[in-house]
Amino acid sequence: MRRIVSIRFLLFMATCASAIELSGTVSDRLGVVKPGVTFSIAGSGQEARSDASGRWVLSTAGVQRRPEMGLSLRWSDRGVLVQLERPATLGAEWFDSRGALLGRRAATRLEAGTHVLVDGVARGGVAWVKILVDGRPLLVGGVGSGWVVGERSASPARSLASADSLVVSMGSRILATLPVAGFPSTSGISLKLDFDSTFPWAAVQDRYGWLRDVRDGKIYRTVRIGTSDWMAENLDYSGSTGTTGICPSASGSTVGGAPDSCARYGRLYTWAEALAGANGSSTSRIQGVCPAGWHLPTTTEWRALATAEGMAYSTLGWDLRATSGWTTEPGRDAKGFRALAGGFRNPEGNFLSRERMAYWWTSTPYVVQGATVADAFGVDERRGFVDQLLATYAVGVRCLAD
Repeated sequence: MRRIVSIRFLLFMATCASAIELSGTVSDRLGVVKPGVTFSIAGSGQEARSDASGRWVLSTAGVQRRPEMGLSLRWSDRGVLVQLERPATLGAEWFDSRGALLGRRAATRLEAGTHVLVDGVARGGVAWVKILVDGRPLLVGGVGSGWVVGERSASPARSLASADSLVVSMGSRILATLPVAGFPSTSGISLKLDFDSTFPWAAVQDRYGWLRDVRDGKIYRTVRIGTSDWMAENLDYSGSTGTTGICPSASGSTVGGAPDSCARYGRLYTWAEALAGANGSSTSRIQGVCPAGWHLPTTTEWRALATAEGMAYSTLGWDLRATSGWTTEPGRDAKGFRALAGGFRNPEGNFLSRERMAYWWTSTPYVVQGATVADAFGVDERRGFVDQLLATYAVGVRCLAD
């Protein structure tokens, strides 16, 4: 039995180029997997969603969502993969480039999830596939690593460019926009995102960017203030052994907080932990505990932030503090810095001032005979200031781009 596929359809398939392919897992910052997160390459017209295990695969030779049928399709070396958003009855027939029938799969009821509908078709001379979704036909064609879906919705594959950005979203909320060039690999990409909306972000979207810490996959917002790029969140990196820093706890406690406290406020670090083995300096860039390409700011750099764009020490607390998360009046968060009051832990092991004060280490030492002391920058409900703290205090870290 022979069936003829349109010449226009096959000619378009032949124009497909090498494809984009990115894959990985997505979770919140506590490691809880997140299904239903949307991934797309900006401007490509392709998108994919994470499945129940948090896994996602995005490819122009791969995933295209068909919302009217409740599924996404992928043409790959494994064959035609179907990701169902809801249970459906699926069957298939596959054909060579001349339109000759090569095989058939009987209609089968499948649960929501990812299924290999036609196994190994890309290696078996298959040029196109007709899929029956609850009795409705859908044509899928592929040549090499290119693919198209139907004549009118055909979409060519294209190469992955270094300027491409991966857009991660949930509903209408953009969770991150990440440069593809920043990924060390196009597969196995671990993304740990902030899904918590307890503390809102300022309406200054043009200032924001994103940073992915390749050490643990956590994604942080960044913010441009003046001519400098700052982390817009406190660092939450626990080191290679998971023991660096401690989670903030309620005032009066002597026990570290729960992991969700780290996810919200970042970790508190001693000065030695913040320096990560380096010596303090008031002039040199010290990466310390910060991600590659970022460093622990000097006191001079903090002072430059305090007076950037017309800000002043006397009102800096208003300008930098988040609009919630403080026991005092809400801040204005005028620049998108979103300072949260994680408080600190004193050398005696007591946690103090959570929801009332924010401190961050500088890399600048302060010379005092018989003790190791360093500058820390802080804000309270109104003002900004520099304090000298014993190095055994534990306070927050905000990193500055090199």
